Amino acid sequence: MAQRLFTILCCVALMLLWNAVPRLQAQEPETVLEVKASFVLNFMRFTEWPPSEVAVAEQHYVLAVVGDTPLAAQIKKSLNGQLINNSPIEVIVYTDLPLLRRAHSMPHALFVTAAMSWQWPEIAQFVAASPVLTIADFPDFCAQGGMLTLVRKDESIGFEANPEAARSAYLLLNAQLLQLANIVSTRRESTP
Repeated sequence: MAQRLFTILCCVALMLLWNAVPRLQAQEPETVLEVKASFVLNFMRFTEWPPSEVAVAEQHYVLAVVGDTPLAAQIKKSLNGQLINNSPIEVIVYTDLPLLRRAHSMPHALFVTAAMSWQWPEIAQFVAASPVLTIADFPDFCAQGGMLTLVRKDESIGFEANPEAARSAYLLLNAQLLQLANIVSTRRESTP
């Protein structure tokens, strides 16, 4: 019962967040960064990992951010220590892919900043066989096999989801989250 109430409250919070950002262009950039960080937190809260990953997460969830940008700093500031199912989030910022590759283990979630969009194809290969929730804030991320991406929608922030990519990584995106998203499929390259 408590888990169901928590899920309902998180869904309501996500819907309020979706509607509470009507004029982002008129606000300070820090506010936009805070909103994006809030979306990332809710994305993680509305994701189910395989049982083996949940057992590891009983100690903490690891969110890796690739790209040392103001958004990465805001995500670390806002999310480090936040709870998911009574387990804290540990945010680790990597300046580039080689540093992420040297990490001792795979994170539960990975945020790729727009500044590192050019490295996404390599990052996608690196995490391909792992249950890692991939999130970004640059165009065509979901069409390129990413799972969740933040996008400008008129003067507010919206998001796209690629449930197919999540399923291929053995992750389940909550149905309530998907109802708020623009659903995108992975773009397949056609052969001549």
